Amino acid sequence: MAGTISRIRLENFMCHSSLDIELGQHVNFITGQNGSGKSAILTALCIAFGCRAKNTQRAATLKDFIKTGCRSLAIAHDTNNRQNFLPENLLGSFLDNATAVCSREKNRDDRTYQKT
Repeated sequence: MAGTISRIRLENFMCHSSLDIELGQHVNFITGQNGSGKSAILTALCIAFGCRAKNTQRAATLKDFIKTGCRSLAIAHDTNNRQNFLPENLLGSFLDNATAVCSREKNRDDRTYQKT
């Protein structure tokens, strides 16, 4: 289905060292124990789509989301683009007719990298 998120990948984001989730086409449920990182996944998606860290009400800056003891974080998501849901001028030459992959990385030294 066009415009749906098909995959989420996190590295060193909050409590997640390495997480790779494939999502189904329709409804998906994220379940787990308290403190297992369910809300962290949703927070990562908010950040991936451009939300400021302070607007998540979970951190003051993006580097506050870097897992304790790590130097950087990475967030990536794949969005289905069938029927050209995402316009080509938004993603430029990185556009794939089937899937658009976007990622964001942050280092503790305040360098942020946006990859599309």
